[in-house]
Amino acid sequence: MSEGKVITRLRDRHTIESALAHMLVAQDDAAWEQEAERIAGLGPEVVSVLMQKLSLVSPSELAALGAVAVHLDPDLVVPALSDLIEQPDTPDVQRMGAILILERYLGEPAPEVAFASLQDPHGVARQSLVSMLEAAQENRFLLLEYLRILLDQPAEATHAVIEALSEIGGGQALALLRLLAQDEEPAIAEQALDALIAFQTPAAFQVAQSLLPTLIPDLSDRAERALRKIRFRGLEITPLPPVPAACRALVTPVDGRGNQMLWLLYQEPAAPRVRFLGLVFNDTLGLQDAFGEEAALPDRFPALGPVGEVHLTRFQDRPILLLEIPYDYGRRLLRQGLAQRFRLGLPTPLEYRALNDQVWDYELPSDLPARMPVVTPAQQRALFPWVGQLLDQIALGGWFLEGELIYTYAERFTHWRHIDSQDPLARRWLMNLVTEYFTPDALSRLQTRLLQMSEWFMWSEDQDTARLAWVAAVTLPRVPPQQHPLVVRMIEIGFAVAAENMRRGFDPRKTPYAFGGQE
Repeated sequence: MSEGKVITRLRDRHTIESALAHMLVAQDDAAWEQEAERIAGLGPEVVSVLMQKLSLVSPSELAALGAVAVHLDPDLVVPALSDLIEQPDTPDVQRMGAILILERYLGEPAPEVAFASLQDPHGVARQSLVSMLEAAQENRFLLLEYLRILLDQPAEATHAVIEALSEIGGGQALALLRLLAQDEEPAIAEQALDALIAFQTPAAFQVAQSLLPTLIPDLSDRAERALRKIRFRGLEITPLPPVPAACRALVTPVDGRGNQMLWLLYQEPAAPRVRFLGLVFNDTLGLQDAFGEEAALPDRFPALGPVGEVHLTRFQDRPILLLEIPYDYGRRLLRQGLAQRFRLGLPTPLEYRALNDQVWDYELPSDLPARMPVVTPAQQRALFPWVGQLLDQIALGGWFLEGELIYTYAERFTHWRHIDSQDPLARRWLMNLVTEYFTPDALSRLQTRLLQMSEWFMWSEDQDTARLAWVAAVTLPRVPPQQHPLVVRMIEIGFAVAAENMRRGFDPRKTPYAFGGQE
């Protein structure tokens, strides 16, 4: 090989290794994935670097290499990994890394000789776990990646990891046990919780207390009983501290599909970065999604304002409203979302499990009651005809009827701008639409959304709109939907939106699943 080619390869290798080092400090999944894709595009030398680094790889580097491998040409990387596994002189650590990348990241089966050729599989697994716990002290997202790897393994592997954590101990062992105690598999969650409490240390007791609000009910009761027994034996369990002043909560309005987003921020005074946890709720599914960062730039968030201030900001290139709320109001919303999730038997998002210590590491107050307006019967009667005006509020901009049938009607009668409920044709349309979209379950969800928005407006110090939302909610069960001003207005706006969409050439009826999951 010529000297020029050698120098080029060395330069390429240095570039790739520097990029991998940069990837390891990424503090969120999006940045991690972006770096992985960039590294994979650095040229054919990437495959060679991947093979060589497997010999000394730490779990954090292994996760990075696996993420990069996903973006490489499978015709190059799969044979290279398989050959490495089959070579008899390949060290255990390197062989295990190649097996993991093949099976976990690339979805390819490892050669049949893969596991039989390992000299000390348990020793390799333990060494890998210790290294990962050390690396996770700098970047907790490595714990999350490790958990994703465990989810792809048989349950026996996770039980073995919990046993190893019991022997290893230390703060990072507690951090991983905290994650595993929130596992959707009850046997794993119970074993992790028992291992955590068995440490009998103040730090373990703090973690166990902070898990109480976020465990499935049966397991939460089990943890509470265990802590009570410990107190009866005379061991002191220090209560969780109050919520720091540095904690901040912001919440969006509920949208027309029952979704709401909560942002929880933590920034110490004069600290350059912000801990951020974003949560997405749905009134059917509960806590549906989570995302966050350990060290986000402060200028990504609205400037701190008093409780009740409404911010207009952007998220994923679209404008959103965010209301400053008390932290415990945000935690109440989260507990409601968790309760719904548990009732449905659905797991909580992995990102939520990894980052919820900033929510629950503090004492819980007595239940914060909903803040609702006071409306007299006379005010209710006077306000009822005007509840359709709620939909003029920016916060309720997405509240209108969507669906295939409304597009069909709008296609026939695009000149309609206001529904006359006395018109026989309009009454027939209304009844058809109500039957199709405003079922008892849908009306119940709409009522819940209105009550949630009534409280949202109360916290934003807009009591007039809060009263309208409350009146709209309490009258839904008593007034036929086709005569309820809010329902009729939702249909009117739905007609207008459908007609405008079709005028612009957009007809979602031609898109498969366009209306999936919508009322």
